[in-house]
Amino acid sequence: KVGALEESITVSTAAPIVDVSSTVHTQVLNRDTLDALPTGRTIQGLGQLVVGIALNIPDVGGSRAMQQTYMSTHGMTTANTTILVDGMMVNGLQADGAVQSYFNDSMNQEVSYQTSGIGADTSAGGVRLNMIPREGGNRFSGSFFSSWKEGRWQGDNFTQELRDRGLTSPSAIDPILDFNASQGGPIKKDKLWFFATARYWSVDAPIAGAEYLGTANCSERGGRLTSNNVGQEICQGIDDQAIKSALARVTWQISPKNKFSAYFDEIDKFRGHAMSVGDDPETASVVWHSPAYHTTAMKYTSTISSRLLFEAGASNNTENYTNEYQEGIERTRGTAEWYASAPRRDLDLV
Repeated sequence: KVGALEESITVSTAAPIVDVSSTVHTQVLNRDTLDALPTGRTIQGLGQLVVGIALNIPDVGGSRAMQQTYMSTHGMTTANTTILVDGMMVNGLQADGAVQSYFNDSMNQEVSYQTSGIGADTSAGGVRLNMIPREGGNRFSGSFFSSWKEGRWQGDNFTQELRDRGLTSPSAIDPILDFNASQGGPIKKDKLWFFATARYWSVDAPIAGAEYLGTANCSERGGRLTSNNVGQEICQGIDDQAIKSALARVTWQISPKNKFSAYFDEIDKFRGHAMSVGDDPETASVVWHSPAYHTTAMKYTSTISSRLLFEAGASNNTENYTNEYQEGIERTRGTAEWYASAPRRDLDLV
């Protein structure tokens, strides 16, 4: 590994015939490459750089880090993606496996994206991603990463044509931020190691046409002061989102031929105002909480002989979250107030 995007293509031949069915396309990104690439440090944002992988929505600079996009290859559905950590499957269950957990980028020593020639041990035929985790080692070492992308660095596409067609304010990003610290080292030299990392990343996205009534106390209410299409000051609603990750991993070298490892990654996701274009942020937006959102795995490996390797393990992916009303909005089901608060939208005019 030389710190660059790599593509290995293996062609098995039985002269004079070439067996093209065994062609394998794999791209491996090591830690130096992961740190150097200007991405949003998500598995989808990295995947879009790999030849043959497509996203349903492009991720530009981490703008889709909170509401992820989905990977696919060779015309397969996004549900055919397989996600592994150290060979252990941690696929999400939403959308039949298309939606994945939010992984802490610093957990990986390298990642491997495979788009064809996938072995029989993987049932799906889409993108196969295997994350090789960091293990600590015999020397204490750590790292820290931070980034901040201001909204004013973004281009303005609020054209006069959009103003004339009635759009009061455009969607935007303001800001994107990411803080990530890691530490690893020995618990017992040559025998037991640990690795731990914590990450906080966030994307705030003002939503087109979503405006509060009045401009008083705009920032306290969760909006931003801006001007609409006729120059009037408005309080635009912000889809505010943040994720926290705390991960710990231990590796035990039981003997030269036997090894055990386990990790746990706890995710806390918050979304303060999930809403669509034109919604009233105070009455129509939804609050997301994640009371249980994590991945974990344990694995035992034994080299029995030069011809036989034994592996056993277990993995889990839990994704539980709630959608709630803004404070003071919920009404008792079936009452007149409940029916009066039902959304009404004229789709012919949207």
